[in-house]
Amino acid sequence: MGQRKASLFKLDDIPSLGALTILVLSLLLLGADSPASSLFISALTFLFLGICMIARNEMSLRLWTVPFISIWAALTATHYVTGRTADAEYEYIGLLTAGSFFWFGRYTALSERRRRRVNRVIAVLALIYGVAVFIQHFALPNTILGHQNLLHQGRLTGTFLSANTAATFLGLLFLFCLHRFLSRISDMNQSAGSTTATALLKAISSAPVTIAALIFLASGILLTGSRAGLFAIGLCASLLLATFLIFRTRKSDAQDVAPTRALNIVTPVCLALFCGVTLWAISGSLIDERMQTLESDFSDRQIMNQAAWQAGHLNPWIGHGLGSIRYAVSFVSTPQTNTALTDQNAAHNIFLQWFVQAGWPGMIGLIALILFTIFWTVSQRHDLRLKISIISAIIMVVIHGLFDFGLEIPSVLYLLAFFVGSASSKPLRNPS
Repeated sequence: MGQRKASLFKLDDIPSLGALTILVLSLLLLGADSPASSLFISALTFLFLGICMIARNEMSLRLWTVPFISIWAALTATHYVTGRTADAEYEYIGLLTAGSFFWFGRYTALSERRRRRVNRVIAVLALIYGVAVFIQHFALPNTILGHQNLLHQGRLTGTFLSANTAATFLGLLFLFCLHRFLSRISDMNQSAGSTTATALLKAISSAPVTIAALIFLASGILLTGSRAGLFAIGLCASLLLATFLIFRTRKSDAQDVAPTRALNIVTPVCLALFCGVTLWAISGSLIDERMQTLESDFSDRQIMNQAAWQAGHLNPWIGHGLGSIRYAVSFVSTPQTNTALTDQNAAHNIFLQWFVQAGWPGMIGLIALILFTIFWTVSQRHDLRLKISIISAIIMVVIHGLFDFGLEIPSVLYLLAFFVGSASSKPLRNPS
């Protein structure tokens, strides 16, 4: 009998690969941060989603999505009736677009083989993006896709206007690749029955794309000079590594001697420390310079946060509307704070941002959505390591969101939504 030839991709991968293609296109449009590019990406996403829903029954909407769509519709209708959507319609449509990317991610997760194939594509895209922004930073400094960027001189911004946003996006890809690499070590360990050190060497030799992506992504994160980003990404990467070590310790045979167990723990930790010191050296004096301006930057952001808090209380029940932060803080600006507010140009806190934009319901709703997403991820029927990786990505974005506005940028939001959707588990019964 002839052996079946394994295909690299299948026809039912088109929805997932199409969503990733749209995401890549949004990166080429500076993160789809402008109204025109955001509307273009949203229209393209809705068109592709509609075609996929017609062609694939698994892409059809389910009854449990109605409450989420209703909440979005209520927010949009309230702000539209009160005149708060003027010149910011793309912001509301962008939220629905994020839901579409979640749906593409959910479709990806309905087949474990499809998830593996798509994850390979994401790893390759992560490597390409990491290499591209690394080369751009040194070959064309202070530019974005060949255009001059005067906002963050000397810092890597990738395809975004802000280095902090680039750190959030690179952090998501880094955590994805780190989870992929640690999972490969576990697989090698189980198949070979060897120590973690041996499995680590085998995983490195069998996953060159993931390893290269991790190196370039980590270098890019350091070159962004994002202090909060480094803290958030480092914390969540440590969470992933700790989970891996706990799993390895529990699965060790009772007959393992103490030196072997110690080697299983010390080897990956030492390797991580060595890589961390090496990558830190790549950033040169950038991190030190950023740390020296920590106090002055914190003072300016504190002024902005106070202004956002005061502006939110002017309309605490429905807010000022999405994309209204500049307009809202102008009501509480003073000659003493005007310079800081103009320089910051954003709340630099995702919760205060939503308090200004949608009042108490918006901020409380955001907190509820984050908690619901975490509990929903935990409830899925998946390996605990996959759940921890998704939760780590959510925590990283939220922690960085306490000091920056990366989640407000469409490309970052869409990638996170796709990852969260990919944590779905296959239903016990197929819907009729």
